[in-house]
Amino acid sequence: MNILMISPQSPPKNTPESMQVSRYLQELDKEHQITLVNTPADGGWSVDDSSIDVILKNTHIITMKLWFHKVTLRFLHSRLLKHFLLPDETAWIRYMTSYILRKNISKPDIIYSRSVPFSAALLAKDLKFKLQVPWIMHLSDPWFDSPYRVKTKYEKKLAAYEFSCFKNADSIMLTTESTADFYKKKYPQFSEKINVSRNVMPSNNYQSKEYNKNKKLTLMYAGALYGDRRATTLLEGLSWLKEKYPKLLKSVKIFFIGNMTEEIKAEINSYGFEQVLTLGKKTYAEVLQMQVSADILISLEPDGKSPLLKTFMPSKVLDYIASNKPILAITPENSETWKLCEKGFGWHVKSGDRVCCGTLLSELIKKHTNGEKLLPVNEPPEEYTAAHNAERLVRAMKKLIANDKKKSKEN
Repeated sequence: MNILMISPQSPPKNTPESMQVSRYLQELDKEHQITLVNTPADGGWSVDDSSIDVILKNTHIITMKLWFHKVTLRFLHSRLLKHFLLPDETAWIRYMTSYILRKNISKPDIIYSRSVPFSAALLAKDLKFKLQVPWIMHLSDPWFDSPYRVKTKYEKKLAAYEFSCFKNADSIMLTTESTADFYKKKYPQFSEKINVSRNVMPSNNYQSKEYNKNKKLTLMYAGALYGDRRATTLLEGLSWLKEKYPKLLKSVKIFFIGNMTEEIKAEINSYGFEQVLTLGKKTYAEVLQMQVSADILISLEPDGKSPLLKTFMPSKVLDYIASNKPILAITPENSETWKLCEKGFGWHVKSGDRVCCGTLLSELIKKHTNGEKLLPVNEPPEEYTAAHNAERLVRAMKKLIANDKKKSKEN
C-alpha cells in the first residue's frame, strides 16, 4: 500500500504529536510505502530531538519550507499577522499542494493526515480532490470546540473549515470513544465515518518493576504547563501536608520537566517548597530515564465547564503506564485518565481538591517510608500498543481503498 501521510508534527520534533506519529510510523513502515510530508522545527517549544528520530526504510520524506524559512516564519508569527493565520500558525502549508504534487513520485492509494496542526487536514482535503483518492483525517485533539483554543473574531470561518473536513474526509479518526461520541452527536450526518484510533504507548522496553529504591518518595511530571494546565492543586496539596504533617515533607521530592510559561513557573516558585524542582526541557531519552527512576508519575489536567475536558487521553499517561509506574492524576471526574486509574493504574484527584491531594500524598509517603508497595504492577493493555492500533488503521485504509476502486468501476 502506498500512503501519503500529511504530518507537520513528526520526528525528530520533540512534541507529543510527533512522538505519536513516530510510533505509528515505525509500524506502518514495516510493510508499506509511505511519503511523509512534514515541516522543519520552528524553534521555541518545537525543537528537533535526535532521541525521537527513527530509521524508516520505506518512507520518503517531503519537508515543506517557505523561502528564507525562519525569517519568513518570524514575520508571519508577528503580532500584526498572527491573528490572520487560520486555522493555526501553520496556515501557510495549505498553499503547498502543487509543491507536494511536484515532489511526490507516484500516486498514493490513500491520504492519511495527522492533526494537530489542523492546517494539515485542510491541505489533505485539497490533495484528496487533486489526486482523487480516499482520505483519512486523524484529529489528536478536538478542533473548533477544543477547550484549549483561544476564541477569535473568525469563529464562523473556523467552524466552516471543520465542517468541510468532516464532510469530505472518507474516514475520521479520534483518539478516545468519548471524543468520538461528542462528534457523532455534533455531526450525526457523518457519524458512520467517525472511528477511534488511540494514542499509543512507546514500543521500546523501558519498564521497571522496582519500588522504594529512592530514599524519598519521588514524583515526576513530564510535559508542558500553560494556560489552565498547571500544578496548583498539587502545590495546594503540599501546603495542606505542610499544615497537617510538616515532618512528612522531608520525605518527598517532586520534579517538573518540560516547557512552562513564566507565569506558571512563578506560581510554582511562589510556594517556596525546596522539595519541588523545575528542570526545564529535556530530551525524550532523558525523560524516559527519569521516569524509570521516579516512584510516581504525575498527570495534570485542567477542569472546567467544557465536556471535552474529560475526553482527552494525554499521550504522556501512556508513556507512564508503559514504564510500569503508578500515576497520580489530577483530572476531571470520570475523565479518560480517571477511568484508567480506576482500572488499577494509579490514583485520581479532582482538580481543586487540596485536602484529597494532601491526604493521598501523606498516605503514599508513609507507605514508601515503610517499604510497602505503592500499588500492584498492572500490565499495560494491548489496546494502547502501537502494533494493535496500526493494524486496525491499515484494515480501515484497505477497506476505503477497496470501496473507492469499486465505485470507480461502477462509474
